[in-house]
Amino acid sequence: MKGKIILAILIMLVASMATANAGGNKDFWTIQSGEITDSNGDPLTVGYDQYGYNYQAHIFNGFYENYARPDTPVTESDTQLQMKWNDAW
Repeated sequence: MKGKIILAILIMLVASMATANAGGNKDFWTIQSGEITDSNGDPLTVGYDQYGYNYQAHIFNGFYENYARPDTPVTESDTQLQMKWNDAW
């Protein structure tokens, strides 16, 4: 009988810990969640955007004129630019 009571208490403790962790509190955001936005306020997406930024891969690969995210992206240019950065940047 004493063992069953201890087992029941342990099960309740484990269940309460599982529901506490499922509350959605997290210390980070992900690109996939859509909670991170670019300088224009648009949510970041996986892969390259229209300017040439790939935030998940930490790379820009596009025209020099698009690095500052102009209102209308440049589609033709003689100047290619490639930038890479790390999480600290």
